[in-house]
Amino acid sequence: MKRYDLTEDGYHRKFRTCKPAEGESPDVFIVRIVTFLDRWIELPKTDKSYEKLKDLIVREQFIDACPEDLATS
Repeated sequence: MKRYDLTEDGYHRKFRTCKPAEGESPDVFIVRIVTFLDRWIELPKTDKSYEKLKDLIVREQFIDACPEDLATS
């Protein structure tokens, strides 16, 4: 799975960086975004409750915003 970036981090990255493909309809693009989000949430076995989703998003924002040494300690 790591080889093809089909991991929690891989889907997180795909969710955050995806752009519509040339000629892709808005509906298809939205389905692709939702698929990336669903896989990002499902792979670490995150409960789909509001609190667990909030924790996942806050953790991701913290890691992205902090210097690497602070985020990994």
